[in-house]
Amino acid sequence: MKLEAVLLANQAGIAPNGLLDVQGAAWENFDSDIFPVTVTGGVVGVVALDTAELAEIPSVRVRVRAPSGMLGTFEASTIINTNRPPAESGVPTRIPFLVPLSVTFTEPTIATVEVFGNGDVLLASVPFAVRSRIPDSPEQ
Repeated sequence: MKLEAVLLANQAGIAPNGLLDVQGAAWENFDSDIFPVTVTGGVVGVVALDTAELAEIPSVRVRVRAPSGMLGTFEASTIINTNRPPAESGVPTRIPFLVPLSVTFTEPTIATVEVFGNGDVLLASVPFAVRSRIPDSPEQ
């Protein structure tokens, strides 16, 4: 399994024709007026599978980590639907995936979304900032 693309998105789905439908993607940061805040959205991407992998049941697992300010843990996974014929010879079979995301942060931090394939094979790490929209008041 090769990860060809991964994005953090506001909203996404897989269309009936098997294509990835994404809105509001490529986050660098998530801004909030108040903390704690629950960040919701999706981790979306495209994996390329070879013919042998189409006969298997591949999976993608997502984990969110932060050095501080994250309430609890977040980990979720999905099965890659391989119920389709392979692509033309010389073209990788590309299959989209979507893993819903919901993580609560108690303070600003840098969070990292890690994407694993078939268990523990790290495919990508995508950091993003959780920021306070209102800067701290100056000390008086």
